[in-house]
Amino acid sequence: MSSFRSEARQRVDAVLERIGSGLIRALLYDLGPYPAAFPAPVSALPTRHHTYSETLKDQGSTRQNTVSGEVHRMSHPQWVLRDLDEFEGYDANRPDSSLFIRAQTTVELVDGGSVDAWVYFYARPLESLPASAKRIESGNYLTYLRLRGLLPHHDT
Repeated sequence: MSSFRSEARQRVDAVLERIGSGLIRALLYDLGPYPAAFPAPVSALPTRHHTYSETLKDQGSTRQNTVSGEVHRMSHPQWVLRDLDEFEGYDANRPDSSLFIRAQTTVELVDGGSVDAWVYFYARPLESLPASAKRIESGNYLTYLRLRGLLPHHDT
């Protein structure tokens, strides 16, 4: 499983089935204590005439404005989402005061195909990020942490 072992992740691991790795259209930033993803600009999204993959090819890079991550199937979605919502600071009854917003998003699987999945996006505007926030150009938070010596280079 993942190298990123958050408390919430450890609580829900037993009811997750890994589907694979995937990419979403988003921008990723390092805010210091945690990462923040923002949905990609509308101009970077597929149109009626272009699939997601065709849009990526048109942009000349399959990694531009994408964020990578793991995709899992939940055997108990209500329980898992409740725990993850709490960890991510998301309150469905008060989304305006939430740190993150949970949204269903299309994920392109690395091995082919796509699925709709829940993703947590940062709830504040991109323009409100502190000057210390750094764009993670690779879109891969674990690689970013490894390159900074904050995670081991190999899973155990």
